[in-house]
Amino acid sequence: MHEMALAEGILEVVLSIAEENPVKNVKVQVGVLHAVVPDSLEFSFQLAAQDTPAAEAKLSIRKVEAIIQCNQCREMTTQPKPPYNCGSCGSADVSFSAGDELLVEAIELTDGTMIERPMSADHELIHDHLHDHLVADARGVEGSEVPRSG
Repeated sequence: MHEMALAEGILEVVLSIAEENPVKNVKVQVGVLHAVVPDSLEFSFQLAAQDTPAAEAKLSIRKVEAIIQCNQCREMTTQPKPPYNCGSCGSADVSFSAGDELLVEAIELTDGTMIERPMSADHELIHDHLHDHLVADARGVEGSEVPRSG
């Protein structure tokens, strides 16, 4: 379950920003290229946050669609799910400009304080996660997706 690794990365960011203050809500952006199941990410976050200041926090997830640019015809297309082919010419030779985000957008503390400093979860964690999807895609596993190519 790759959502646990992502949840741990999110929690790390939350705890570093909250500085021991109890957390009420966490808003995150998750790009579709992560192939995250929102319920699984929420559950994983709750497990990871046990016995921390974020133990009672609710995770709000905003999915970010893939924005691709065709390297053949140069058209830009927004795509909510695979296949990530050009919407104009159908080419699979595309570059991604959005869809691989994993950002903590905002944190609300229990005292009502809002901290809105978008911060990426661990870059190495994201890279490893996307690599796992590439490997799965190369093996022909259904539901896997291709990460940013440019």
